[in-house]
Amino acid sequence: MAPATTSTADALQRAQVDTLNNTELCSNAQEVIMTIRATRPKNTHKAYKPKQKEFRKWCDGKQFHDKDTVTEHKLLLFIINEVVNQPL
Repeated sequence: MAPATTSTADALQRAQVDTLNNTELCSNAQEVIMTIRATRPKNTHKAYKPKQKEFRKWCDGKQFHDKDTVTEHKLLLFIINEVVNQPL
């Protein structure tokens, strides 16, 4: 079977459709994030802000290439090194 040829017009139309879809996906993701943040209880911010700051400081000290991006391995190491021995 011969490969299908794509004309310049078809490629341009495909690029336009892809651009529209990506724009819609990004817009939707932003709306979801804004809704989640707006409906999150205020106590959630109070409870987690210090913990996030502690994690970022720990990541800075470790000089991770990906900064404070949360990964399973990094989170487990943080918990073992920093959290487990903290008093309740």
